[in-house]
Amino acid sequence: MRRVYHSLKYRIFDTGKLKCDEYMYYLKHEKQGLIKIENGLKIGRKNADILFRNDEFMSSTHCQFRIVKGKLYIIDLSSKNGTIINAEKVAPEVEYLIMPGTSLEVGDQKFQIIQK
Repeated sequence: MRRVYHSLKYRIFDTGKLKCDEYMYYLKHEKQGLIKIENGLKIGRKNADILFRNDEFMSSTHCQFRIVKGKLYIIDLSSKNGTIINAEKVAPEVEYLIMPGTSLEVGDQKFQIIQK
């Protein structure tokens, strides 16, 4: 799998002495609130960990998150309508590094990445 470091506008925060694995990532969704992102988490309409059954623009298994050495990545799983990162549609089956503050559109759902 190809790994792409997506060109995003974001602030880089100094991590100080904290270990990367001490951070937790969350999806902020207007209706479902904060959803904890764990390694391998999938979003979709049918075959996923986070389900949006009534979203006709979302594929059965739309995208997947990976956490590698404390960094968060997203992969569009060849979805029909694609995954959008900061208003830019990304290529399928490519791993994109995403940072806190990033906005995501998956199907008709809008999320923001939060790190705590």
